[in-house]
Amino acid sequence: MGTNKSRIPFYQEQLRQLNLGLEDKLHVKVGSLSGGQRQAMSLLMSTMTPIDFLILDEHTAALDPKTAELIMELTDKVVREKQLTTIMVTHNLRYAVEYGDRLLMMHQGHAVMDLEGDEKKNMNVDKNPIHNIRDRGFQRLEQKNQVLHGTVTSADIDFSNALTNDFFHL
Repeated sequence: MGTNKSRIPFYQEQLRQLNLGLEDKLHVKVGSLSGGQRQAMSLLMSTMTPIDFLILDEHTAALDPKTAELIMELTDKVVREKQLTTIMVTHNLRYAVEYGDRLLMMHQGHAVMDLEGDEKKNMNVDKNPIHNIRDRGFQRLEQKNQVLHGTVTSADIDFSNALTNDFFHL
């Protein structure tokens, strides 16, 4: 199956906006592209048709830091330009804090932190080290459990994986 030749200029223009040199690689097999090029192309392809909702599951996890930054900037640009409701699952706390309008931190299937509006905007990984953010999530879970189930102590909750279950909404 080939590419519709009349659409090639459109595809090239879309790819040119990524600044990854992909506009000249329409004839190249996807498997020979770098991980970052494949992620950028996948993001572009998934948003070329009209959609309202985008789910990103660790879409920067396997990338080197520089490429991951580029993909996050591209993601932010695409989501904002197309006004997409997006859920992104990430292990990267900085991305969860910096991007999006809402941050929902999960632990063992329960929301331990839900930030939006000014509270989310004022969150900063540099100002709030990871252990402070983790403790804040624990305090919220503890308050919730005191109301719903009685008292919970820190010994009842293992936070070693809490930051690996971050969801955020762009």
